[in-house]
Amino acid sequence: MTTSSCSKPFIMILVIELFLTGCTPYSSRGRTSADEEHLAAARKLPLEFNIPKEEENTAWERAKSYIGEYSQMPIQVLSDFVIRTDDPSKREYGYYLVKAPAEDSVQISVQCLPGEHANPDIAADLAHICAYYIKTGELHPAGLLQVRDENPGLAIRSWRVFLGIGIVAVLGYIIAHSLVYD
Repeated sequence: MTTSSCSKPFIMILVIELFLTGCTPYSSRGRTSADEEHLAAARKLPLEFNIPKEEENTAWERAKSYIGEYSQMPIQVLSDFVIRTDDPSKREYGYYLVKAPAEDSVQISVQCLPGEHANPDIAADLAHICAYYIKTGELHPAGLLQVRDENPGLAIRSWRVFLGIGIVAVLGYIIAHSLVYD
């Protein structure tokens, strides 16, 4: 067997691997059914919502604690009416929250700001999760925002999947090749 014909199966394995890791949809990566249920409920809540005035302090305290705990970026502005993190860069996410008085309630607006290479779909989900917590006090399931350095738990890092599949593919190729040609 020539060198070029030996490398064809290896190249095919890499092409299939790239295809499979790229085809895992964002919505199904590493989530449990509890994560999905919580996210579905959070997505139903608008990012601009009203709360009764008597719940204003409790809700704003939840907002402060949530951003302090789950934002990848440090808080830049923290006042009675605005919470803003530093602007995100690359694959990070920041937040911008505004509280404004309404007639007999208080309006809160939540934005999650994606960095230059960050996924806007993830930013939208993060904003809804934050808004849901501020409004209801129900914190997301533990796994939903578990990984804070890339996509706050909403996605398995595809490079890890690629590396794992690659190692298994190479080992499988080596074993198969040695069994057939030795």
